[in-house]
Amino acid sequence: LSKILYEGSESELTETRNSQLALYVEGIAVWRVLTSTYPINPHVAGGLSLGEYTALTAEGRLDFQTGVKLVETRAQLMDTACREVGGAMAAVIGLTSDQLNAAIATLKLDNAVWLANVICPGQLVISGTAKGVDQFIANAKSTGARKIIPLKVHGAFHSPLMASAAERFLPHCEKCPLKDSPTLHAVNVTGTLSQTNEEIREKLGRQITHPVLWEQNVRAMENEAVDLYLEIGGSGKTLNGANRRIATRAPTLSIEEMSDLIALEAELERNGGVLCR
Repeated sequence: LSKILYEGSESELTETRNSQLALYVEGIAVWRVLTSTYPINPHVAGGLSLGEYTALTAEGRLDFQTGVKLVETRAQLMDTACREVGGAMAAVIGLTSDQLNAAIATLKLDNAVWLANVICPGQLVISGTAKGVDQFIANAKSTGARKIIPLKVHGAFHSPLMASAAERFLPHCEKCPLKDSPTLHAVNVTGTLSQTNEEIREKLGRQITHPVLWEQNVRAMENEAVDLYLEIGGSGKTLNGANRRIATRAPTLSIEEMSDLIALEAELERNGGVLCR
């Protein structure tokens, strides 16, 4: 993995079998640095798609070694499915979920394009066959979308095209050892929070073929009186921007460089030295 990260090409790193493990390891590395330096005790944790596994480890539910094996298995199975059926994804700006689904129906793409991610108001992601996604993009003006951006991925994640991967992955989720944790977990498939390990396992298996309801996850977190949102890992400031669109009450810090730690220290001072929510 280190060789791919530091010496590999961009195309090699973006392959599903490599990118997922890299994102998980990077996220946990950042989390360990933060928690070994600052008194952070999360009340709720969540992650978008692959980030849900990072969240589980941050919560103390999923130990790192087991997480590496689970993420590696997920990545390999999804990579195989990508090679078998292909597929594409694209970000859709300016539509609601209902408007997007209506556009898919109008274009008669019901069995070729699906809603894959609900990020925040006006920002969605579609997933489907390469032909179907291309057709949706070609009809961008008629859909009412302000902008459609093809994503650099190798498959149709969070869609029925990943069914073969989900079927093979579910048994790994069912037998995955999860520890109890006081931290609430944001479940992508339902958009709700849970502390039930059985539910979390079952929904992890379904996540591969179902939409990620991230906006709903954040709104559920908002009901928990969050003091501060910390965004870590390889998403840049994507979720920070999403939180602004969702209009969260608490601020969001994206930890990318040393200057971000100064901002974190300021938040710690404002919260009496400990971040627990």
